[in-house]
Amino acid sequence: MPDRPEADSNTAEQKNPLTSSLCGDRDRVIIQNGIYLDHAAAMPPDPAVLARIAELFQTVYANQESPGFHGSQALHIQKKAEQLLKCALSENCNSECMVLWCSSGTEAVQASMKLIQKVYPSGGVILFSEGEHASVRAALKEMPGSYQCLPLKLASEGTLDLDDLEQKLKKFNVIACAVHFVQSETGKIQDLTAVRNLLKKHSSKTLFFTDAIQGIGKIPLPWDQAKPDILTISGQKFGLPSGAALVCSNTLRKDLVSLRNTFHLVGRLPVPFAMALAERLEYLQRNLNENRKKASEIKNFLLQELQENLFGYFQETIPSSDASDYICHLLLKSSSVTYQGAIVVRALSARGISVSSGSACDAETKTPSAVLRAMGIPIKDAYSALRISLGFHTTK
Repeated sequence: MPDRPEADSNTAEQKNPLTSSLCGDRDRVIIQNGIYLDHAAAMPPDPAVLARIAELFQTVYANQESPGFHGSQALHIQKKAEQLLKCALSENCNSECMVLWCSSGTEAVQASMKLIQKVYPSGGVILFSEGEHASVRAALKEMPGSYQCLPLKLASEGTLDLDDLEQKLKKFNVIACAVHFVQSETGKIQDLTAVRNLLKKHSSKTLFFTDAIQGIGKIPLPWDQAKPDILTISGQKFGLPSGAALVCSNTLRKDLVSLRNTFHLVGRLPVPFAMALAERLEYLQRNLNENRKKASEIKNFLLQELQENLFGYFQETIPSSDASDYICHLLLKSSSVTYQGAIVVRALSARGISVSSGSACDAETKTPSAVLRAMGIPIKDAYSALRISLGFHTTK
């Protein structure tokens, strides 16, 4: 196949946003940059992280489960990554927890539910907030019939109804409780410490599972106060192309190890991704306040510009003080008209701008957001949702 000539500025190739060829250096994909404001779905990989992964793969390419020299070396690096990740979460986490590396956040969530089944094989009641991510809700639906999954109400503005939680803890023998850290659509931050205090008071043997995927590395996680038994992390939400982690209390060690080593219910994440994820999270935790300040300034700037240009045509779903600095969730409505968020998303997409009408995992559903409905938002208004999410490299 002959070399392809360089594209002229007026060729059709420039007009087509996606072009590729089949082999060698010519196997390139060219995509127009546009304006990316959908970081809550997936964050662009940080160039430094990509370079670090490539560097690690030069020497750490062996299967960490192989008994040979290179496999042992890979396992040694993986253990270092585990220690670094735990220290990034909390100094206490290093001695209290262990890590199971996964390929994606969804896989980590599914593994969490399998872990609950291993710990409580006879079944029981699992409580979950109505604000849980689609992957959590789907995993709960797949639980065997001996497990009764009961929803916890959301109070105003997406806050977990703690009274409802307390009543259910008193009434049922609860084996697990699932409450997210940051809601993936609205950006609402939950009070994990309050949840832990209620579990301590009424049900000390209940496993506390928190999906921290949307908030970790961006919002301070109260690890020492909340002490989650099971916590999920996804590298795609803070600058990795792949990789996730399931962090669990040491009391679950035997059952956690069996998920991979005995039952092979979780894939084997290559060690370079594990180390890059741990290093990236440690870096973000050190710079968390600085990044939050920047994100908050940009979010406020965005809202000010929208107020000046579209006053009366939208409202914030969650007050900024109660939400992630990285997520701006709006209802597109005026006193007389409601605008469908999905249509606005398509209109902006045609102009090279990426936003979302909700969680990416619910993008293909034709029903309004279950989370917004649980918050008491009318169906008509729920269809008007628009999520604008920022990243570490977003500029005004």
